[in-house]
Amino acid sequence: MSVEGTRFGRYVLQQLLGEGGMGQVYRAFDTGTDRVVAVKVLHAHIAADPVFRERFRREAKTAAALGDPHVVPIFDYGQIEGHLFMCMQFLDGEGVDALLARSGPMAVTDAVSVLTQAAAALQAAHAAGLVHRDVKPSNLFITANGFVYLIDFGIARAAGETGLTSIGSTIGTFAYMAPERFTTGIADARADVYALACVAFELLTGRPPFPAAGVEQHIAAHLTQPPPRPSLLRPEVGTGFDAVIARGLAKDPDQRYQTAGELAAACLASASAAPRLVATQVNPGPRLADPQPVHSVELARAAPIPVPPSPSSSYRVVLPALGIAAVTVLAIGYWVLKDTSPHSQPLTASPTLIAVPAGGVLGIAVDPGTHTAYITKGDNTVSVIDTTTHAVTATIPVGKNPMGVAVDPDTHTAYVTSYSDNTVSVIDTTTRAVTATIPVGKNPMGVAMDPGTHNAYVTNYGDGDNTVSVIDTTTHAVTATIPVGKDPEGVAVDPGTHTAYTTNNSDATVSVIDTATRAVTATIPVGKDPEGVAVDPGTHTAYLTYHNDATVSVIDTTTRAVTATIRAGVFPMGVAVDPGTHTAYVTNDDDTVSVIDTATRAVTATIPVGKHPHGVAVDPGTHTVYVTNTDNTVSVIPRA
Repeated sequence: MSVEGTRFGRYVLQQLLGEGGMGQVYRAFDTGTDRVVAVKVLHAHIAADPVFRERFRREAKTAAALGDPHVVPIFDYGQIEGHLFMCMQFLDGEGVDALLARSGPMAVTDAVSVLTQAAAALQAAHAAGLVHRDVKPSNLFITANGFVYLIDFGIARAAGETGLTSIGSTIGTFAYMAPERFTTGIADARADVYALACVAFELLTGRPPFPAAGVEQHIAAHLTQPPPRPSLLRPEVGTGFDAVIARGLAKDPDQRYQTAGELAAACLASASAAPRLVATQVNPGPRLADPQPVHSVELARAAPIPVPPSPSSSYRVVLPALGIAAVTVLAIGYWVLKDTSPHSQPLTASPTLIAVPAGGVLGIAVDPGTHTAYITKGDNTVSVIDTTTHAVTATIPVGKNPMGVAVDPDTHTAYVTSYSDNTVSVIDTTTRAVTATIPVGKNPMGVAMDPGTHNAYVTNYGDGDNTVSVIDTTTHAVTATIPVGKDPEGVAVDPGTHTAYTTNNSDATVSVIDTATRAVTATIPVGKDPEGVAVDPGTHTAYLTYHNDATVSVIDTTTRAVTATIRAGVFPMGVAVDPGTHTAYVTNDDDTVSVIDTATRAVTATIPVGKHPHGVAVDPGTHTVYVTNTDNTVSVIPRA
């Protein structure tokens, strides 16, 4: 239905409040009770599905019977003119998402108050056998006096049912969906606990825990990325919440808090130990009382947060867009927190920004001989950039969910790992055509070249593969499979010593591979969750990024020992080395690149780039640096 001001049964539709893949929500006047209500009207094709229709009625009846005051009251439901509908109380206020967008992250006491009230609603739903399946800030509605409602039970499902309707649509919001939603498709109450932990992280930091450029990156992040630490983004919240979020976002449901009440109780306990914070909201309303202890089953009612009415206060439900789940590439962070340490010296001139067709940019590599750069994208393509004109000159279809990319400058060939179809695409950088597709291990991610031996090295990350595939770049055949550490991610080659290095994300090690014998000759213990790696062949050092502790490790590749730890920006990800200028570049999720002097091992500059940078590559001929940003741009940093 799209016409406003018309009759819909006994309701007169007055204003469209929101719409999505399932239908629309209207402000309406109920002529039967003479009151203003909110009416959610689902699309006719959804009502035509008998399985969905019956489930909707059953779950709407259960949701309407929930007695918790933090569940938005449902007055009526059924079918009118071929449309399923639900009539709810019209609320005056706004979604918590709008509050965060306007005022930024909350003070700890305010965040815990919102979380506790939402947890109370979930406890009631779970006790009745309902799983909400779409817990997120926009489905937490906060009134002018700070009372929180959990809304939008229209897609709730009985515990244990799968996540797909009979019409084949995935229901929920990818940024908050538990890993099991993408694997087994079955979710119980613990999937809502996971989503509530995502919300807790966002209330404290202002960003979701695993934001990304697209659906595929969201999914892979929930499946593979370790839980981020809120204290890295906002040190003033204290470190106690780090452990709470880590448990709430455990990949295995058995390792999480088993109820929403347990999560809320843990947050209350952490709040009592956290430093007293100044509210980050713009309104100067009165502060909350100190949080009171809460039990795992019966939640104490937290004091409401005083929130002034927004100029556009109304009942808003953002209906979820529907999509098909698919496992794909790693997620990229989303929060902006500028480095204020003494080494932070932003350059006065901003880098050039190159717009790339939308699709979620990720990895990047440069072919200096053809003056081109190659960017992997979440839409299963590679964009080609002319590094002289800064124009996108070609779009090349490759495998499913491309991730890593490396260039052999001698043969002018690019190699692209396709995470979801277990292949490597070979691109002729002269003709810009895919000339071969090579099957490798499971979920390939990183790729690096050893031009001297004409081999490419590919890390196979997923499903317990834990190997590196060696590709002969002359024959395009896999000539060896090397077992390495757990969940290998990044890979780099020192061509002078014919040695390859892989970061093993889940066992905190680096595997050292002799590329002549194709054997692991050493395993180096490093920090937790290593990700990116790059080698300086001139000094025989390797640089490792740790996404979750804001540092870079330096490894002496001769002694195979960690010799230095360098503080970078927030959530460092990609790393590249320019041997000619003795410089390393690290992309940080705070929209910056850290510049490291590889001689002194000090950060000499912090360069602002695009939103949430991911990959980084250096043109060794011009010493120009190229950075991929998740706002579909590439930042070009000229030689200083």
